[in-house]
Amino acid sequence: MPKCQRCGNEISFASSRVPNITPWANGVLSALTGQFEGEELSYLENLGVHNQLSQRVFENPRQYFDTCAICGSTKVIWP
Repeated sequence: MPKCQRCGNEISFASSRVPNITPWANGVLSALTGQFEGEELSYLENLGVHNQLSQRVFENPRQYFDTCAICGSTKVIWP
């Protein structure tokens, strides 16, 4: 599971690789936000991302989730 080195968050992360296409309506982090339970991606909030990309994210979350959705830090580590 990912962990934020700044705030200790181990649950909610965003992807800087998928910028938010409507930041004025949905915030500024990402079009993808993932919720983790242990080592598994349990929920993916998708704000306008096509289904093929969503499937790739579920198959390889380590490649996408690199930003803490709590504090915004990019100091995210994966064991």
